[in-house]
Amino acid sequence: MKDTWAGDWVKNEYNRVGTGKHKYTLWNKLGKGKKTYTKNGRKVTKIHVCEERDKAPDLCSKWVPVK
Repeated sequence: MKDTWAGDWVKNEYNRVGTGKHKYTLWNKLGKGKKTYTKNGRKVTKIHVCEERDKAPDLCSKWVPVK
């Protein structure tokens, strides 16, 4: 996941094959232009990204399937 804006932290929430509804979270706190990657594991099936907001609900995209 790449952070493209110099604002709040961003996170990626995702599901993997065979883990039911368990939600994994990958934070990118490295700053604008920096990338983070998930660890090796089962295939990612759904994903969405969120901007973390202090004292307010996070701003998230819709969940989308990964092909």
